[in-house]
Amino acid sequence: MNIAKYYFKTSYRAEFLIQLYKKLKTKRLYFLSKLILRKLERSAGVELSFNAKVGRIRIAHGKDIVIGGTSKIGDNVTIYNGVTIGVSGRLSYDKMGKLMQLTEYPIIEKNCIIYTGAKILGGITIGENTIIGANVVVKTDIPANSVVSNKTETILSDNKYDLNDF
Repeated sequence: MNIAKYYFKTSYRAEFLIQLYKKLKTKRLYFLSKLILRKLERSAGVELSFNAKVGRIRIAHGKDIVIGGTSKIGDNVTIYNGVTIGVSGRLSYDKMGKLMQLTEYPIIEKNCIIYTGAKILGGITIGENTIIGANVVVKTDIPANSVVSNKTETILSDNKYDLNDF
């Protein structure tokens, strides 16, 4: 294993710090895991919420990545720079009639690719083997094996490819 690439390349540093954070959190070393989150944010530009559940992900390019709240991300997901995964900002009324913001976070299943600048917002599910194009704003559920492009969330085709082959 080449230690230099983990130190000098932002993407490898981000992946390493995320895995270290997960190990510390599972061992209930919460203070150290929060320190690792701050290091991740400052050195790699990846803001990861303490409550987010993240599988084995790949950060293709660090910087300006936000994974908020209770988002869930499966294994083998590739995330490029400028991606936001978080709440949609939708408003709703509670039982008492008080206006409040919905705090639902996305679920991204395994084997997905999320390209530069994509925004995945709200309590939605992105199916397995889905590709989200650059600068797409996704606010609705996307079925498995899809390719999503443009700002209109157009599903171009069923993705017949196995992303594990790439």
